[in-house]
Amino acid sequence: MSNPGPAITATPQYVEGVASSTNPIVWGMLGQSSVAIVAPADTTEDVLVTINIPANYLGNNSRLKVYTSWTCTNNGNVKTVRVRLGGTAGTDYLNGVLTSLAGGFGESEITETGANLSQQGAGYLMVGTPAIQFRAQQTGTLDITAAQTLVITSQKATAGDTLTLVSYRVEHWYGQ
Repeated sequence: MSNPGPAITATPQYVEGVASSTNPIVWGMLGQSSVAIVAPADTTEDVLVTINIPANYLGNNSRLKVYTSWTCTNNGNVKTVRVRLGGTAGTDYLNGVLTSLAGGFGESEITETGANLSQQGAGYLMVGTPAIQFRAQQTGTLDITAAQTLVITSQKATAGDTLTLVSYRVEHWYGQ
């Protein structure tokens, strides 16, 4: 399967209308794909997916939920997968390593903590049987009143190894 190139989602859509005290669970799909994206044959941190988040899109107490599925060369070389809010220089809420495994499934959650400059979140990578790598709680200070990006990245210690993002889903849950 050929690499379709980095995925970019520009216009998020709400699914269930406007949140209120009688309808508090409103969510939107920011991006998703089941088209495999193969990481380049290098050792740099490569952006495989970019989700553009418009200014003021994330409200107080809202959350982003990111799900990823990966396959890779099953050997002892390190292959790192990340989810970052704020581009490649942003806080990594998922930072997991695939070593001596054929793949894994990642999930991370980023919460806007009630102020426009404060995020917190964590993630985990399920690998092997049974093994889970947890990412400690992280804190970010992005200004969400400005446009931001969420990126899903890959990085390999050995350029010749394979690392493939098999699928991903990014959801926004509206906060109250």
